[in-house]
Amino acid sequence: MAILSQILSTVEEGFRKIFNSIETFTKNGSGWVPSSIDFADLHIGNFAENRGGCKTARLPVRLANKRALLSIDCFDDKCFIYSILAALFPLKKNAGRSSSYKKYLKSIDVKMLKFPVEILH
Repeated sequence: MAILSQILSTVEEGFRKIFNSIETFTKNGSGWVPSSIDFADLHIGNFAENRGGCKTARLPVRLANKRALLSIDCFDDKCFIYSILAALFPLKKNAGRSSSYKKYLKSIDVKMLKFPVEILH
């Protein structure tokens, strides 16, 4: 029951944000007059916290086969920064190799980070 309560709370918060955005948009002179929201689509999926770290974490086969996610092979505990670099500098070739992003490492100041970057709860 606690999970359902959490989901409902999140959905309500999402709708509040949507309504606030619409209100701001119309108040700023958009000229639009929304009359209704006819449909809202909610997708709920399972989430398993990643506890493997750079060296051992692998995408589940069903996700890897979709070719919509990128898993970067990395053995220096900097998988977090390589993921950021992959988003900033998309590659068509060898996108899953950390060596492909090493030339971009100096483009981001990471002095304040401790590797591996930990997930905070």
